[in-house]
Amino acid sequence: VREYAGGTWERNIEGAWEQDVYAFYVSLSCNHCSNPVCIRICPEEAVGKDDLGFVTIDPDACTGCQICILGCPYHAPCFDEASAKVVKCDGCFDRIEQGLAPVCVEACPQRALGFGLYKDIGEYPLLVENVAFMPDPSITQPNYAIDPCDAALKAAASPSLLRSLEEIRC
Repeated sequence: VREYAGGTWERNIEGAWEQDVYAFYVSLSCNHCSNPVCIRICPEEAVGKDDLGFVTIDPDACTGCQICILGCPYHAPCFDEASAKVVKCDGCFDRIEQGLAPVCVEACPQRALGFGLYKDIGEYPLLVENVAFMPDPSITQPNYAIDPCDAALKAAASPSLLRSLEEIRC
């Protein structure tokens, strides 16, 4: 989950402080992209797509070189020190095959996450490129939709207020 915050505090003519500060959070696990960078750059061909379209990492083929971590614009893959391998969200593909939702969707206390086909989500969600700080979707064609809150729409209209998230890793 990444935090995005922005806004300013300014003194008005009467000396009182006014603000337009906002913050919101976005879950950025693997987007199981249609054209994933991680697959294209893995020298061991350890990253692939399964029949359901989920991007997966074969732990037997992964050497832990971490090139996929560097290439992913969403910073989804993470290095697991214990196994010396790269790991990432697998979409709970085993649960999906059983007709269940991914664990993150079921566990979200605010029901902010959902899972389904784009055609079933409805007409309201905006695609990922409409949310501040998200990478250019033309790089990977992510399979991700988001219905942004007012703060996210405000941030998209004011990109100069972006607080850098580059240092945030898993």
